[in-house]
Amino acid sequence: MIHPGQIKTIHLLQIDPPTPPPTSAPRARVVDVLLGDKTILPVLFIGPVPHTAAAAWTNSIRRRSKYNTLKNYLYDLALLFKWEAKSGIDLEERWRRLEGLSLAEVENLGIDLSLTNDDCLVSLATFSRRVASIRLYVEWRIGMQIDLNIHDFERVKFAYSRRDAVLSYFDSLGIDSGIEAPPIRPTTVLKESDLEALARVTHPGSDANPFKGLNLHWRNHVLKRVSIATWCRRGELVLLEVGDVDLSANATITFASPTARNQRARRDGASMKTRGRVIPIDEQLAAELAYYINEIRPAFVKATNPSPNLFLSMRDGRRLGAKAINQIFETISAAMRLEEGVAVKVHPHSLRKVGASKYRTNTLKAGATGTNVAESMAQIGGWSRNSKMPGHYAREAISDYLGMQMRRERK
Repeated sequence: MIHPGQIKTIHLLQIDPPTPPPTSAPRARVVDVLLGDKTILPVLFIGPVPHTAAAAWTNSIRRRSKYNTLKNYLYDLALLFKWEAKSGIDLEERWRRLEGLSLAEVENLGIDLSLTNDDCLVSLATFSRRVASIRLYVEWRIGMQIDLNIHDFERVKFAYSRRDAVLSYFDSLGIDSGIEAPPIRPTTVLKESDLEALARVTHPGSDANPFKGLNLHWRNHVLKRVSIATWCRRGELVLLEVGDVDLSANATITFASPTARNQRARRDGASMKTRGRVIPIDEQLAAELAYYINEIRPAFVKATNPSPNLFLSMRDGRRLGAKAINQIFETISAAMRLEEGVAVKVHPHSLRKVGASKYRTNTLKAGATGTNVAESMAQIGGWSRNSKMPGHYAREAISDYLGMQMRRERK
């Protein structure tokens, strides 16, 4: 393997004139662009213009990557270009010359990737994802430049060795570069007493309800109930439409592909991660949904621009954004601490785990086999058939079930 210090600068064919790095770094941002086929593609802008190479890369992988995945790739890639401006190097010039980056430069980039904007350490999962995203782009970008020089055997041979070296530098991040990140924090597990406090605080008629007015009481109560009953993700919750709710004798909620208008209603990146799920709901939730849709929701609708979404903002009548969901549950958590003395953090992910755990407990008690329970949980939760996630989300139920079996054997 060639050491970076042994490499001499080799000038190759200039595809276009090199552009000197700007004196001040323009802001990198990810913008949703509506394509001619009505699909939405995230595009990375550097200042007022899209980054050409990043756009070409996104387009090359969009057929096999979901919208949220592409957007996260670009958010991570923006960190690369922010580091580029800070370091005073010209990445495009490096790619044109097939030089890539040195080990010291990759390690320096790795330090930036391990920090938040406030210079706090990110989680290990976030750091690993950032490194992987940028590594993918670097591999693609060097590969594109190799293709442009494919007829020069010596230069291509040199470029492949440089590419392998640069990729190995990225692979070493967090292992032998000394960069470490804190462990992933587990999602809060809500106990039965926590759920009882949650129910009391969020009941529409409760004096402890922290929201103003009966309409907000009902909207947030039903929102919470749907989260637990369907195990939906935050992005899926905000994209639900009234038409997705079937209140017939066998009531269901369907998670379907959202319209472009629905997704673009807020710049929050919300998406249906797993589509085509039809989730049965019980009679009580169906009755509460019927009351909310017919009696409460009309107060949120703006006549000039009515939204089809199930959960709307009181302020502008558009669908709730993903951040608004976080704020709702932060307010609920604060009320639980104040009114009930329960210091837990409630959020959509913790309610998703509650729903999965309750389902597993009830179905196992009803006599279902472990395999059948896992398969049905995968369908409801929107995971692949062989996914290990049902067990991860229902860890508490599994623990309780094993304890029950052990107690039976002792008797």
